Amino acid sequence: MEFNGHDPKSKRPPWLVIESHPKTTGFSPSYVSSILAQYGFVDVVPRDNKSVLVAAASWDSTREILKTFRKGGTLKASRYSKLKHSPFIRSLAWSGALVSAGLSSWLIYSTFKKASS
Repeated sequence: MEFNGHDPKSKRPPWLVIESHPKTTGFSPSYVSSILAQYGFVDVVPRDNKSVLVAAASWDSTREILKTFRKGGTLKASRYSKLKHSPFIRSLAWSGALVSAGLSSWLIYSTFKKASS
């Protein structure tokens, strides 16, 4: 806390994505919350039926969760990335790839059609 000016911006730990193994049954936010409770306070938000977003209270908790669950097993943890985990960005990337492939195919087809005429 600074009395002579502005307070510095707080640097919070990043969001984590916890994904379940495809064969895991009973995956729910409460299940993940109960497993991660040993690492300190965590806030668990459902993302879809196989993953949740987790906000840990401290950097130490975040590091421990990542270290423990990075390899996989029943749960796999990674840092949240908009490029990797956002459904909108993912669908935008796939749409761009499909449009690009379609235009490339049409261009190649029209080039061969002109060459054969």
